Amino acid sequence: MHNPQCTEDPYSLQSCKDCLEKLELSVHYLIGLDGEIWSLVPEHLKAWHAGESVLPHDGKTGVNAFSIGIELVGSETTSPTEEQYTSLVSLCVEIINRHPITSIYGHRHIAPTRKTDPWNFDWELLSHSLREIIPTHNLILPEACHP
Repeated sequence: MHNPQCTEDPYSLQSCKDCLEKLELSVHYLIGLDGEIWSLVPEHLKAWHAGESVLPHDGKTGVNAFSIGIELVGSETTSPTEEQYTSLVSLCVEIINRHPITSIYGHRHIAPTRKTDPWNFDWELLSHSLREIIPTHNLILPEACHP
């Protein structure tokens, strides 16, 4: 999530939250460069982050209606920080323990003609980190669907 037109400081959590609101978008969680997590929309409510979207593994559409949206502060020219990965893994484990999560995708996987994020994201690292904590959980991750 990075839109330099929305703010003077495009990498602050507050600026990114303000930008989402200005664009009439929402996410359940926003993770800052330092790993700080902001909960913006309760998980039981729909957030408006995916738009027109399709799950690659089963063709289910309207992803906003049944997903939990997590945005990482960053840009097309930066990579997520170690702190962001650590927070993301912890957050995903917490969410998986609360909900019957079967897959984790980025916007680029569910809306490839409109979105390119998360940028410079290490899906293998996320997969490995999650499987170390919850090894018996059969999550579908992008590297399994898009070699």
